[in-house]
Amino acid sequence: MKISIILPTYKEKDNITKLIKEIDKEFSKAKLTSEIIVVDDSSPDGTADAVKSLNKKNVKLIVRKEKGLPGAIRRGLDEASGDLIAALDTDLSHPPAQLRKMAELAAAKSCLINASRWKRGGKMLSSKTSVVSSKIINKVIKFFLKLPYTDYTGGFFVMDGNFYRKLAKQEKDFIFNKSNYGEYFVKFLAILHKKGIEIVEIPFTYVNRKHGQSKTSILKHGKLYLNVIKETKKWLKRH
Repeated sequence: MKISIILPTYKEKDNITKLIKEIDKEFSKAKLTSEIIVVDDSSPDGTADAVKSLNKKNVKLIVRKEKGLPGAIRRGLDEASGDLIAALDTDLSHPPAQLRKMAELAAAKSCLINASRWKRGGKMLSSKTSVVSSKIINKVIKFFLKLPYTDYTGGFFVMDGNFYRKLAKQEKDFIFNKSNYGEYFVKFLAILHKKGIEIVEIPFTYVNRKHGQSKTSILKHGKLYLNVIKETKKWLKRH
């Protein structure tokens, strides 16, 4: 069985090579072959060159002119050929050891595995402001969308690749084209839930990045999440 692992990057030179090496180390222990897809938004710091320097056969590098996390994720999903597909942050906040466990679980049953900071046993090692704002926005999303999950903003998942391949074009457009940030994942979970796909959450510990500057802020992008709640509620009512 093969897993495609999507790594969206922008100015992650100090993290990307270490992450790829850690992923390869973990998956050498698993009965899975890995395809690593790095989608780089033309980083000015040499991220793409760092990936090339590894010269790994299982690593595919895509450098695009466009900017934005949702577009990078969609490009990776479109390129993925694995039986399983995974996505995680490239700042080392999503541990490869956890990814391997998620992949093994997803391989055993046809479902989406969503790594949650807020399921019992999970945690977020970050600033108090980041922790509190993330907890609040996730509870707000859960309340208004009436969904049973705990983490809608993490974007750390493994799933059966056919879940994405069977989505209609208009569904993919709704999820990714109208998103600017990590809010695409709210719509992604909602649509898969509506289709009756099993989503299993497992706890994990999020560790704040050590190198580079974060491009995300739940507090800063709170308005985007409020807007996506409205858009997703409308979509769910129509479908």
